[in-house]
Amino acid sequence: MLEVQSDTRRSVRPATPLSTSILLTGQRGDPPLEHELRAEMATADRVDILVSFIKWSGLRLLRPAFESLVGSGVRVRIISTSYMGASDPEALEWLASQPNIEVRLSYDTGGTRLHAKAYQFIRDTGFSTAYIGSANMSHAAMTSGLEWTVKVTE
Repeated sequence: MLEVQSDTRRSVRPATPLSTSILLTGQRGDPPLEHELRAEMATADRVDILVSFIKWSGLRLLRPAFESLVGSGVRVRIISTSYMGASDPEALEWLASQPNIEVRLSYDTGGTRLHAKAYQFIRDTGFSTAYIGSANMSHAAMTSGLEWTVKVTE
């Protein structure tokens, strides 16, 4: 038995265990980061994301999960930048137009160069997880790119 629930629908799960920290490298054999993020979003009570840029190609992979979070009223906070003009305005606009998604952008390209990437999934149960590494929200970074990301568990 893998879960306790009142209905018979099977939950989407990350390929990596909730109780184990792990390194994802984008190599063959590692689960795609986008799968892990979507599965984590499905059970989160709050989501915090910090990325240098957001591409429409990356948002498109996660959009169904974001739409589910919107439908459930789960709070999402996103911090990103205008770093190198890499973010797609349409992606940022879509995110900012959602009622429970708060988007903050840094336009300071001279003094600060925010280059961090982290995805945190907070759960009221205390079984929270975070993915910290080099993957921005882009198709390449979350599917086939050689991005190193550490999954840490509470």
